[in-house]
Amino acid sequence: MERGNADIHIYIGLYVGIPLFIGAVIGIFTYNQIGHYKKILTNLIGIGMVLFIILEFIPHIIGKYDYTGVLLGSTSAVIFFYALTQLTDRQICTSRRLPFIALISGFILHSIPTGFSIGVTSAIDGILAMKQLKGMFIHHLGEGVGIAGLLFKQGNEVRLASGGASVIVITLVFYFSVLAGTNYQVNEHMANWVVGVALGSLIYALMHLFET
Repeated sequence: MERGNADIHIYIGLYVGIPLFIGAVIGIFTYNQIGHYKKILTNLIGIGMVLFIILEFIPHIIGKYDYTGVLLGSTSAVIFFYALTQLTDRQICTSRRLPFIALISGFILHSIPTGFSIGVTSAIDGILAMKQLKGMFIHHLGEGVGIAGLLFKQGNEVRLASGGASVIVITLVFYFSVLAGTNYQVNEHMANWVVGVALGSLIYALMHLFET
């Protein structure tokens, strides 16, 4: 297998923090100026994710990795993230006084396995890992809009502090998860499964954009 760029974690600030910030700004601007159109925003971002996966991510995989391993990896990733989302949703429902903290906790829980997956993928195929980061850039725009939705419901005195702290925490967690993944080595057979996990993480991110 082609060894990728193990230093890919240096791009995490760009591909995580910036889209979260941009998404939050867009979301708050939309809510303030033209009403609550969070669903339309996330759907548009979801369409962008669909085009990215079909036109850029999948073509890189076809013919290069065994489809059976990729299918198993992507299926297991979707199931895992779905279960994690159910756990997070339950946390949000039982944390009515602190819904923003519950939501951010959910983002953090998802960032750990996704970041680790990107780190491992970078040791196998640096180009594919960068494509996965691009996909997560699109997804984090939608997460930024979601953060804006809750910030808009809170008092003005906590909006800026809450939003800034959230972006910093999620970015750091994602960064160190990717860094940990770059130090994890896999054999050729396991590599197919890891690539599938990378694809599955993007597919679930896409599903989540259309659900929110």
